[in-house]
Amino acid sequence: MSTIDSNAENALPALVENPEPYTIEIPENATFLRVNVSAANLRQGIGTNTSILQRLNYGELLILLDSFPDWVLVQTLDSGIKGYVAKRLLH
Repeated sequence: MSTIDSNAENALPALVENPEPYTIEIPENATFLRVNVSAANLRQGIGTNTSILQRLNYGELLILLDSFPDWVLVQTLDSGIKGYVAKRLLH
């Protein structure tokens, strides 16, 4: 299992000033997905009527946590936030 430590020297740049430290545990058999459109919304729940937690950019790498018919539950590597993204926006 690998981990990403937000306090490490090589951590990705923060999106907000003074973010809370976090660690992401990445299982050895983790599946990764990439954003395949110019922008996508990470949402609180399944469906476009749920709150947007974060905007995702083209090429951003996400950890797959669970899969549903048209949506996936993912975790971001830059912020550690977990949320849902429409499958059609990822590859």
